[in-house]
Amino acid sequence: MRVALLLEFEGTNYQGWQAQPTGPTIQFVLETALREILKEIPRVTGSGRTDAGVHALGQVAHFDIESLKIPVERLPAALNQALPDDIRVLAAQRTPEDFNSRFDAIAREYAYHISSYPNALHRQTSWYCKYNPDRALLASCAEMVVGEHDFTSFCAAITDTHNMVCRVDFSSWEFLPRGLIYRVRANRFLHHMVRMLVGNMIEVARGRWSLAYFRKLLQQPDHEHDTVTAPAHGLRLERVDYLEKLQLFQAFYERK
Repeated sequence: MRVALLLEFEGTNYQGWQAQPTGPTIQFVLETALREILKEIPRVTGSGRTDAGVHALGQVAHFDIESLKIPVERLPAALNQALPDDIRVLAAQRTPEDFNSRFDAIAREYAYHISSYPNALHRQTSWYCKYNPDRALLASCAEMVVGEHDFTSFCAAITDTHNMVCRVDFSSWEFLPRGLIYRVRANRFLHHMVRMLVGNMIEVARGRWSLAYFRKLLQQPDHEHDTVTAPAHGLRLERVDYLEKLQLFQAFYERK
C-alpha cells in the first residue's frame, strides 16, 4: 500500500530534504521515525528537495509498505512521538498505488520572508535585509516573472535538470509594517530559483541593478550572468497541489 504524509518543518538544523552523508536531513529523520513505528524501513519520496535551512508548512511525501499495523489516521500522532520538535506530520492518508508526491504535483507555492529589522524571534525563519528596497520596483520585477520563461539565469549552475522552462502563475510582494513577503506559485521550480528571484529583485529595488537588467535575466537566460542568491532561511514551501488524489491535504491547507 502507498501512504502520503503532509509535513511541516523548520529546516535550520538540517542539510535539506534529501538523505546525504554530510549531516542530518528531513528524509533521514522521517525514515528513522517510520522504522521505529512500523518496524520496516520504507523509502520516503518527497514532492521536492528543499535546500539546507529551508522550511516547509506543506511538504508532501509518500512511501510504500506491505501493511500498516495502525490505522492510517493515527500515523501522524505516532510519528510525532518519535520525531524531533522541529518536524511535524500534520496528516496522513492512503493513496492510489500510482500516486507520486513529486511527479503528480501540478503546482507548488513558496513564500520568502524578509524582516526590515534585526529580529530575535524570527532570525532563523526570515532574512534581515538592511536595505530599504523600492516597493514599486519590487512589484515591477514580480510582475515580469509571471508566465512561461526559461529560468536558467535563476537556477544554480550545478543543477542536473535540463529543462529550465517553468510556468509561474502567481508572483507578488506583500508589504508589511516591518518586513516583506514574496509569494510565488508555479508548476515547477528549479534549484535555488525562488532564492535567486528574491536576491535579484532586491538588487534592483535597492538601486544596484536596473529593471532592464532583471528583464535581461529573463529574456537572455544564461548561467554566466551576475546574480545574487538570497539566504535559505527566509524561504518556506507553503503548499503542494495535486488534482484529485489528496483532497484531505487540500482541505487541511484551507484551514491553515
